[in-house]
Amino acid sequence: MVVLEMGNNKKLDQWESLKTEVKSYWSAYGGVKDFVESPYLVLSVLFALLVCFFRSNEWVWYNQALSVLPDLIGFSLGGYAVMLAFGDRRFQDAVRGKCSDGTSSPYLRISATMAHFVLVQIITLLFSVCCSSANLANPVLNFLGTLMFIYSILLGISATLSIFFMSRMYDNLPKK
Repeated sequence: MVVLEMGNNKKLDQWESLKTEVKSYWSAYGGVKDFVESPYLVLSVLFALLVCFFRSNEWVWYNQALSVLPDLIGFSLGGYAVMLAFGDRRFQDAVRGKCSDGTSSPYLRISATMAHFVLVQIITLLFSVCCSSANLANPVLNFLGTLMFIYSILLGISATLSIFFMSRMYDNLPKK
């Protein structure tokens, strides 16, 4: 069994580590409340309804997802890596650490936004593979898949604006 060393020297097995990291990400992202209230989710529902209502009989959501998402995931992971190294040491120190009200730091919130962007893409890709392999044509699954696919794309706006927010914070940092 592989054991991961955490910062506090507590040894956690892989399942416990996964659970801990997902809880940390979800908390920094804002939890269920921020997920449900997301304008990107609401817009995705509206777009998915339009697509499902007006689509041609030949259009299959998972074919589109399987052709778009692998490249989008690679690009997103590259952007995430760049975001993690953004700014000099002084800026990184200024945006990390819990806020005075106990909420996650701007750095962690932006990281959670990028993680959410990538994780939704990966989950949608896995769902696409499952639906494609079984050639599923169930209307409920078609709507759910279309919704997930559109949401995974619209989250690019959220990720972009988060990086722009970080850029504005960096720009407002007093010069030495």
